[in-house]
Amino acid sequence: MLCTRWFSLPRLEPNRVDSGVDRRRVVETRRHAWRRSAENRSNRDDRSPASTGRSVETWALTSLRSLALRARGSDFVRHGLLVFAGLLAANVLQFGFYFLLSRVVGIERYGVLTSLFSATLLLATAPATVAGTIVTRLAADLRAVADTSKLRRLADLTNAATALLGVAGLLAIVAVASPIAAFLHLTSTVPVLLTGIVLGFSVAIPVQRGVLQGAERFGAFTASTIVEAGTKVVASPVLALYFGVDGALIGLAIASFLTWCYNVIQLRRSGSGSGRLRLDLRRIALTWANVAVAVLAINALLFYDVILVRHYYSAVIAGLYGAAALAARALYMFIAFIPTIVLPKATARSTVGRGTRSLLIASVLTAAAIVGVALLAAAIAPRLIVSVIAGRAYADAGAYVFAYMLALGALALANVVTMYNIGLHRFDFVAPLALIAVGEILAVATWHANVHTTLLILCIGHSLALGSTLIRFRAPILQRRGAAPTAV
Repeated sequence: MLCTRWFSLPRLEPNRVDSGVDRRRVVETRRHAWRRSAENRSNRDDRSPASTGRSVETWALTSLRSLALRARGSDFVRHGLLVFAGLLAANVLQFGFYFLLSRVVGIERYGVLTSLFSATLLLATAPATVAGTIVTRLAADLRAVADTSKLRRLADLTNAATALLGVAGLLAIVAVASPIAAFLHLTSTVPVLLTGIVLGFSVAIPVQRGVLQGAERFGAFTASTIVEAGTKVVASPVLALYFGVDGALIGLAIASFLTWCYNVIQLRRSGSGSGRLRLDLRRIALTWANVAVAVLAINALLFYDVILVRHYYSAVIAGLYGAAALAARALYMFIAFIPTIVLPKATARSTVGRGTRSLLIASVLTAAAIVGVALLAAAIAPRLIVSVIAGRAYADAGAYVFAYMLALGALALANVVTMYNIGLHRFDFVAPLALIAVGEILAVATWHANVHTTLLILCIGHSLALGSTLIRFRAPILQRRGAAPTAV
């Protein structure tokens, strides 16, 4: 099935134009253009020095120049650099947010804030990631067939739904504000209510960004992350100076609201008109279940070990292990820009019948190169890495850094391939990945004689997780390239 499997498209009669664009003609034109490009590449003369009579030096320079020009014209490279720069800037601002806030509010109040932040992340991350991933696939499918009216309709629905999510998050927290305040030993429910506002936006904003990501509007996508982090790093510490914990949360709510408004403006520029969008709810529910399991498995493998180490080992070892985890997760987050661009591009290429293997190879090789550089640094100066990230007091954690980075490097690659598979609507890897995640957790809970045993289990389990995403366990279902868009 060439077109999206998420929504229904009417059959196109000859010479019929839908929303100003004949989607079938667009798809066929693009497919023929890619075929001609492939034929031209295959018919080129041998460019080796022997066949052209050029010197080896001239041939090498010409080849490097050609490679540079092709890289500059590659959407993967251009979008990858854009998203990488944007996420790097946002992460720096995020670090500044915690750096300033910890020095403004003091230790006790900072403890209150971190507990509220952690609760927000715990409740918002999974639904936001799953919903954002599904919306990204929807938008990528619509962009691939140049259906701007339905893309605009999806954007409008997303804005309305995220507004309702914000209200629902606040109402849910209002209902349980008193028990939460009592559990956290707070004298007032105001911080909990403010956290409810932030919670709603924490789910809504990633869903909005899913539309921008799927439409490959990576400039607006990265700007959204910078707007949120930049506003937060200014508003929260300043308001915390005057109003303490409440001020910090008010600043965070202001940053979230402004980011939501920015996303609304950008989404309204997603297309013209507002075509009817008929969703296949059954398929969306099936996809939601598969994506949810995959995302939860990856996130569980990313975080569970620190909790178990804190339970089974002494406080000192747990602290050192946490510092090593912080260094290794920095590598994982550094590679996060790759799955961000892989998901929509894999969906778009698959929708119009274009090959996707080159995208997978390019993304995996890029991520593997970054992991290789990080492992080399971890092998040479592990104590220095931990000292820079966590402080000199944690230098002894250098003994854990290389093995931990090796494990999370494999998990980062698994995350890249997972987003690629989701983009192609392939979910045969989900069950093996979930079983591997459960098995690894049980293995660590059973065999924990020392930290090195735990890290060995992590390396083996994360590598198996990567393998499960790469191996095809059965033939793809409901994938018929070359067919015209039809109702599903």
